Amino acid sequence: MQKREDNNNLLKTLKRPRQDSFSDPPQKQFIEKPLSFQTSISNTFRSQILQNGDAKAFWCFPSLRFDIDNNKEIFFESPTFSTGNGDKWNILLWPCKTSSTIGIFVQMEVSEENFTYKKSATVYFEAYFTIGNKLERKITLNLNHVFSFPHRDSGFDNFIKHSEYLQYLNKPTVFEITVCPARPHEESKEVTGYNGIINEGTTCYINSLLQTLYFLNYFRKAVYAMPTTLKDQDRLPLALQMIFYHLQFCNTPASTRELLTSFGWNSDQWNVQHDVQEFNCILSDHLENKMKGTPAEGTYTKLFVGKMESFIKCKNVNFTSSRTENFTDIQLNVKGCDDIYNSFDKYIEIESLTGDNKYEAEGFGLQDAEKGVMFLELPPVLQLQLKRFEYDYYCDKMVKLNHKYSFYDDIDLNKYVKTQGDWKYSLLSILVHKGNAVTGHYFSYISPELNGKWYIFNDDSVDRVLDSQAKSSSLGGDFVELEVNENGFVKEIITKNETCAYMLVYIKTDMKNIILQDLVQEDIPEHLKYIFDSENKRREDEIKQKALKDSLIAIHLLSFDIVQDYGFPGITIYDNDFYGYEKFSVNSGSRALFDIKKGLKGYDLESEIKKHVSSNIKLWVFIPGYKNWQFRPLDLNDTLVRQLTNRCVYIETQEPVFEIINGQWKFIEEIIKSPSSQGTEILEDESNEPEKIFLFFKWYTWDGIPNIKLIKAESITQCYDIDDLRKYLYKFKTNKNEDFSGKMRVYIEKSLENFQNPNDLNITVIEKYENFEVTFATRSPINSTDKIRLDNGDIIIGEEVLDFIPSDYITAKQHLENLYQNIHINAAYYNKYHNYGFESYSYQILNIASEGYFLKLNIKLQDSQNELKQQIANIISKTQPISLDQIVLFYNENTHSNNMIPLPDIDNITYGKKTCKTVSDILKLTSSVFYDILPYPSNLIEKNNLVFFSYVNEKFALIKQHYKIIDKNQIRKTIETLIDDPQDKKLSGPKIINPIIPVNPINSFLPYSPSSPKDNTNGSSSETIVYYLLNHPQNAIIKELSINDPLQSYISNPNYIICYRTISALEEKLMKTQHKLYILTYKKGSNIFSSEIMYFNDKITCKDLISTLSKNFEEKARIMLLVQNPYADRIEIKPIRPLEDSENYFFEKYPENHIGIELSCSYKNELKIKET
Repeated sequence: MQKREDNNNLLKTLKRPRQDSFSDPPQKQFIEKPLSFQTSISNTFRSQILQNGDAKAFWCFPSLRFDIDNNKEIFFESPTFSTGNGDKWNILLWPCKTSSTIGIFVQMEVSEENFTYKKSATVYFEAYFTIGNKLERKITLNLNHVFSFPHRDSGFDNFIKHSEYLQYLNKPTVFEITVCPARPHEESKEVTGYNGIINEGTTCYINSLLQTLYFLNYFRKAVYAMPTTLKDQDRLPLALQMIFYHLQFCNTPASTRELLTSFGWNSDQWNVQHDVQEFNCILSDHLENKMKGTPAEGTYTKLFVGKMESFIKCKNVNFTSSRTENFTDIQLNVKGCDDIYNSFDKYIEIESLTGDNKYEAEGFGLQDAEKGVMFLELPPVLQLQLKRFEYDYYCDKMVKLNHKYSFYDDIDLNKYVKTQGDWKYSLLSILVHKGNAVTGHYFSYISPELNGKWYIFNDDSVDRVLDSQAKSSSLGGDFVELEVNENGFVKEIITKNETCAYMLVYIKTDMKNIILQDLVQEDIPEHLKYIFDSENKRREDEIKQKALKDSLIAIHLLSFDIVQDYGFPGITIYDNDFYGYEKFSVNSGSRALFDIKKGLKGYDLESEIKKHVSSNIKLWVFIPGYKNWQFRPLDLNDTLVRQLTNRCVYIETQEPVFEIINGQWKFIEEIIKSPSSQGTEILEDESNEPEKIFLFFKWYTWDGIPNIKLIKAESITQCYDIDDLRKYLYKFKTNKNEDFSGKMRVYIEKSLENFQNPNDLNITVIEKYENFEVTFATRSPINSTDKIRLDNGDIIIGEEVLDFIPSDYITAKQHLENLYQNIHINAAYYNKYHNYGFESYSYQILNIASEGYFLKLNIKLQDSQNELKQQIANIISKTQPISLDQIVLFYNENTHSNNMIPLPDIDNITYGKKTCKTVSDILKLTSSVFYDILPYPSNLIEKNNLVFFSYVNEKFALIKQHYKIIDKNQIRKTIETLIDDPQDKKLSGPKIINPIIPVNPINSFLPYSPSSPKDNTNGSSSETIVYYLLNHPQNAIIKELSINDPLQSYISNPNYIICYRTISALEEKLMKTQHKLYILTYKKGSNIFSSEIMYFNDKITCKDLISTLSKNFEEKARIMLLVQNPYADRIEIKPIRPLEDSENYFFEKYPENHIGIELSCSYKNELKIKET
């Protein structure tokens, strides 16, 4: 609904916005017509159906004061008005609904025969009062209500309070009511008997066409007749059958996902909107081929194919040339035509071929002739595309023609068809486009039975629509909307309309009974129901499985069965890729997986596990990894989601819990529980037990190679010193209760990180001769220098001290440190230090050493940045020597962006609050490292300016790239600075050969182009270097540079490209005698550009220039005038309009010396269906 001007901001916020508005602002005209303020109610009421199907009504009362004062029982009922779906409404007004208020209601007419019908709608109520000499809107309310037979009306008892507005009620009062019926979606079949189709992205154009094809029953029967199975490689016929079957027999909207997939499209292509007529042609061709050799063969020809004859007839000699061809649709001009008959008249209009356009008749020479087409036969299903879109050459873009264009329910085309017959047609479907040439939405109006009953099919929504509404809302042209102005007049606001018919489908009237004949059970293959039910069941199962999975939390479980013999630091491997093995979370051999419902608490998990374990259990929570696993008890009263995010559960028990089945750890189910032990017992009250601590025990041996194994996990109680730990270790190693008589070194691998040295494992070494008092963390939370404190989850490692120590012997701590330190890290190439339009130095190197694009480095956590760079250099230097100073490292702070941040140098000890000296420090910032290689050491580049410039060929394509370091203090130097180095003066490139003038039919204006080479016959090699300035990314020539131009003006802008090329003596001569023209060749709709220079006589005309430039291209080329357009910090070369085909001298009229050659469009998202 169009917003009216109003100074009341509050009322503006309550005003319902226009639902079908687009980016272009509406164009308004105001035509004022008075509402007759008479006592007759019928003369003071006016209504209209809006374009989107809503209804608006205006009801004026000259005065309500008399009725309030003298006739308190009276109420008024308005005339009936309709919404676009055909529902009928009226307004009920009670001047004294209560003793102090005016009540207003909206009522939907529902007959007793249709008592089950219901419609949800939003209704907006507005009241205007005469204040002074003006009408002002004072009240705005709205409601949502489901209208039905028992609940036909809804409104407000206290819409207007007498006490507040009584003084205005003796003057004209206007009530504006807007009814907005809700569109049915899931319930469309129940409401209308027809189903919608889900929009899977921007697939509305497919949906509107499929609905039309579905109601061609003859076509639907043919689709059903195509033999299909679930094993078909080409799924398109089956997918179309499934959609039609769903629309016919199901009560929910159909999906086109299977059909889109059968096209070979990915999800990105689902979100690219195409032209519905183009899609119709492609789908028709594809389906017609699939129907060959099946009972459906020939269906397309029978339904959609007509014949036309193109002819040329000479006026003065007896010669006629004609050609007969088939067609499946007719494209009718909308521009310059008022209705469908005007378009057909124009289609068969005779064109005279006279004068310069005479026809070359075989055997008669050039002759005056007439050219035209005539229809021989029209198809039973006539598809008419209205040419609503055209290319505007002045605006250089596609535009949509939205003016009014009339079409009719029934059309008689006999006058346009040569063959005798009854060529009358009835309208079945209107495919509507709402929007502009850039974006929009498709939907369709369809009369399935050609009985005057119309329905709107808008994706998954289907609703009834009035016959008049279907036509009027799709004709195009300006739309008139009513509003009240302050003088008591109704304003007709003429608004720009972007909704109009784009494709019309007619059925030959005398064949409608054949084409629309109802399908019987025999027309539907028996196997199709089985396939449909199977696919539906599969999809339902997938949905259920996904819903179930989403409702569960996956918990990783460990017990001693799983960690026994574990031979690495900590108790589990890491959940990352640094160590070259499968991550903990995906390695089924390193943990068991248990699913449980989200929202449950610790005691719920304990209860579930007790169903599988007969003995007492205790559950611990920890973080997987080599260190800092933070072992602690599971809180039985807290939620699992809160406690177990990125954490695991260890089950402490005295019995085996898991076994390996098919490579996965599963609960041992055959445990027989005693009657007194059915998984319901609880742990004894720990307050009465002696203090315990849960520890892991490992044993280390050396047999020429290091070997460490986890041998026990148990809670211990009596442990007073290290010697007690030695006893436990020996007992668990030998399963004997004997004292250990040898020499044992003990290591305590802590479950918590050492924050003083976070880059190493937290391992304490206790030599064979040392003994310390042991205390538990539960008893003594404070560290002491003469005591060893143990925490739950700590690991005690035993190592027998050898009498003879081999030279290559390493201790348990050294072995664990080696396992922890040796990692794999990814280093990927990132072209950070490059200039627009240039290949970076690193890119040139990696073209040779391609393995450098992605490196997997074996490195230690304690290695420095230089050692990391050295590994990169060792790989790259196999083909191109580089130094460490040329390598720069980066990391990505935000994985959702491409913003690379340099890692701090070695000299920078900290970066923010994080150190960055070692690989371990780097991994705290990022899991992957990126690198670039510079042509010079980074410190040299930082202190100076690195200048890029290129040697290019005659098409300004790169031949060789140069880099030069220029002192920042001397940056004011000129272009000559680039060649002041003797080494730089010897710029290498391919052998330059002198060109000759190309053959050209315009002999008096011969151009010169360096792109037409030929060896110089005299062997001359005199050449000159000329510098140019190009822009990025077009690579278009901005200007020729003088060696005295200041260098700073160009190198400070990354969008400028400095280049040079060699000029032969012949071209140098032409530069002095002819005009230079900078040419930019580009393909419209792509980023393909090419520049060159050509030379022409200064008297060449625009017409001759167009001919000269165009003839070099087989495809259609437009010669465009270009302009240099400054934009932000760059210069863009933009076409402004085509060069006119005139006799004007080009260089006199356009001295700018820039011209463009525009080749035909190329589209990235080409619409096509892949062949299987």
